[in-house]
Amino acid sequence: PIEKSMNDLAEKLFGLEESGPTALGPGLAVAVAMASVKNGSEVILCTDGLANVGLGTLDASSDAEKEKAENWYEGMGNYASMNGVTVNVISISDEECQLENVGRVADMTGGSVDKIDSLQITHKFSGILQNPVIATNVNATMFVHRGLRLRTDDEDETVVPAAAASSSSSSSESVPAKKKNPNFVVDRVSRDIGNVTKETEIFFEYSIRKDEMVRWKHLSGLPFQVQIQYTRLDGSRCIRVITQVKEITHSKEEAEADVDIAVMAANAVQKSAQLAQKGDYESSRAVNFGHAMYMDRVASKPQQQAALRHYVQDVSVWDRSVQRQQQTEAVSAPNMAWFSKSMKKKGRARMRNDDVSKQLFNLKSNPRNAYVDSDSEED
Repeated sequence: PIEKSMNDLAEKLFGLEESGPTALGPGLAVAVAMASVKNGSEVILCTDGLANVGLGTLDASSDAEKEKAENWYEGMGNYASMNGVTVNVISISDEECQLENVGRVADMTGGSVDKIDSLQITHKFSGILQNPVIATNVNATMFVHRGLRLRTDDEDETVVPAAAASSSSSSSESVPAKKKNPNFVVDRVSRDIGNVTKETEIFFEYSIRKDEMVRWKHLSGLPFQVQIQYTRLDGSRCIRVITQVKEITHSKEEAEADVDIAVMAANAVQKSAQLAQKGDYESSRAVNFGHAMYMDRVASKPQQQAALRHYVQDVSVWDRSVQRQQQTEAVSAPNMAWFSKSMKKKGRARMRNDDVSKQLFNLKSNPRNAYVDSDSEED
């Protein structure tokens, strides 16, 4: 127990001396293994430099060695997530530590990624501890009415075509999003989320099936359902089902008058960051530009305009970062734009510096509250 070993641990800790190399990988592996004994545990990884010795060393020069290190961090993220361990990463140095790889473990386990001054570390620790994990191994499945279709381009999502959903044959089995026929009409999407806190938010997009709405025009509302499967911290497996019927309108003006700009903004930045992580900088920037144009047109109420201002501030900084990455790429790798998707994803990930990687990971988990101005909220 910690109350009996605290003094000995403190003595060992303060007796440590810096010797040059950074054995980040071995330290992370040991910490995750220890934390995996208890579901919902958290690991806070602090580093002041590049991992350069032992497992997960990142100072490799050859492509084969780089890929080996990248796969190691990917595997560590999978292991931690499967065992209900959240990893938070803090870089406390101006030196590059390749947050793109180290931060990937945090990204996969629902943790945070930050780069701070050493004087801020106590405050950062407090912030992490105030937002504990509440469930692990979380999976959410969204169901919509047959008059709607869910949008999905996430390779990690599982979809069920509407045409197959009602069939009892083997053809009705769900398929990965990346393998689905683009002509399928998807009325349910399943997404693995992993570890969650009370601040975790994810979004599903849907559109209207215009060819089907004639059949349902007499309805005054459409049903939505989400089924959430999760593991509680005591190890019990649970499912929560939330069903709501949402009122519909045939008036575009009426619908746009009540648009929740904060929700749209959070969804847009998460989607933009996901596209950038896949190496698609062009689509990442286009998503933000398109959403900004639409939100600027419909934002008329004070809380909508406040959310739009916060969104524009965020995406302006992000867009400049992505643009600088593209400019650097134009000089050092001018043929990158012609690479295959997988090669572009890998090449652009290796070129991202720590500041851009930190932005990307943070935007991927940005919640709605990041765009809510309490002073402009209506009662």
